[in-house]
Amino acid sequence: MNHFKKYLLSYVFYTIAAFGVSLSIMANVGVSSYNAMNLAVASVFHVKIGTMTIIFNMSFLLLYMILTKFRMPLMYFIQTISVFMFGYLINFYVYFLFKSYVVDQYLIGLLLITVGTLIGGTSIGVIVHLNKIIFLWKVFA
Repeated sequence: MNHFKKYLLSYVFYTIAAFGVSLSIMANVGVSSYNAMNLAVASVFHVKIGTMTIIFNMSFLLLYMILTKFRMPLMYFIQTISVFMFGYLINFYVYFLFKSYVVDQYLIGLLLITVGTLIGGTSIGVIVHLNKIIFLWKVFA
């Protein structure tokens, strides 16, 4: 598979992963530790969850750029697109697509978080396998 196709597929699966993350958030029964941090800080500063995700991920990208001594400008550009795309998609799904949807039953919430986690995890697995876009928080893990 050529590079362009791998990048394109990575962005398609980023879109799907953002949908999965959004389902997990909408479930309102708990989220991953990373999303918990984003949700907590977003609520303190009264900003959207996707916006906070962008802020944290851009911070990780800046640290990564410093650690790699700014030697990979094309990769940084691709990562920047990924970071903004992911955050904006989360905002779109949570605050527009699911805007009027409220989970008021615990079992529905459990189903949503399960489906969201499966969708997000599978999508991230495909992105990692394609090996074109990295997850910046993993660099520092």
